[in-house]
Amino acid sequence: MVDLGEKVLTSSVGEARRLLREEAEAVLRLADRIDEDFVAALQILLNSRGTVFVSGLGKSGLIGRKIAATFSSTGTPAYFIHPVESLHGDIGLISPGDAMIAISHGGSNEELLRPVRILVQRDVKIIAMTSKPSSPLAELADVTLDIGVKKEACPLGLAPTTSTTATLAMGDALAAALIVAKGIKREDFALSHPAGALGRRLLMKVREVMHPKDVVGLVSPNTTIRQTVAEMTKMPLGAVCVVDEADNLLGIVTDGDVRRILLKEHIEKFIDEPVSNVMTRNPTKVHESEMASHALALMEDRPSQISVLPVVGDESDEFKGLIRLHDLIQLGMR
Repeated sequence: MVDLGEKVLTSSVGEARRLLREEAEAVLRLADRIDEDFVAALQILLNSRGTVFVSGLGKSGLIGRKIAATFSSTGTPAYFIHPVESLHGDIGLISPGDAMIAISHGGSNEELLRPVRILVQRDVKIIAMTSKPSSPLAELADVTLDIGVKKEACPLGLAPTTSTTATLAMGDALAAALIVAKGIKREDFALSHPAGALGRRLLMKVREVMHPKDVVGLVSPNTTIRQTVAEMTKMPLGAVCVVDEADNLLGIVTDGDVRRILLKEHIEKFIDEPVSNVMTRNPTKVHESEMASHALALMEDRPSQISVLPVVGDESDEFKGLIRLHDLIQLGMR
């Protein structure tokens, strides 16, 4: 283990804090650069008839990949293309009507300039992201977004730090503006993330997560409390639902209800009464085609949280199944 020594450690920590402050200031300064050039870039992206391609070399390329990924996940089809690989066939992916965001801190990288020159001839709109608005890249571009970084925050002034952070932030700003301009909703975002927690919250229906009625304890209103407890033990989902002859939901008895029943005096007499005497009538319920997120809200947004929720048909009170809070939590929906 390397012992830095108190003096070196103090100096190193101070340097880390200085760098973060400088990078934060560079990002804050970008707010003043949301001007007519930003609006023009936004207009190009909105009018693009195809894909938005993002390109850059080295660290700029890594930032470009993230920007492309953010665009794609928020409703703007985007793809990262390596500038060198583009000259060996990949440039064929780009067609008139597409747009390109070309990223270069200095704006004079020949590996990037070569494909950009070709794309200009193909009527592909070019948005430059650079800190040199008078650079060759800026001269080729239809619009230039000036990142405005004069020096890197790296202690040596060499490693891409401030420039990459500011470029990433500008890409995020474009993505945010596009979300609003296109009217993208949370549901649209979820369609691009169907396997994630957000996708589950926004896309999953109650019928997909409920326990169907053939595995749920069901009793009639005349069933005794004793028999109801036996049914709950047989089908241990935390509740037994009370239904009529047509399987319409009449009430529910939960584990908590049973515990309260067992604490009553003279339980030996009470236990053989009909369950209709103790069931919760007209319980909170949810329709099978509603979103699972709605079921979660019904269970949680109440003074006394409930852990199970009966599911009924969309057009009737026919019992369809039971949804449990525990299952929704396991799916990462909370």
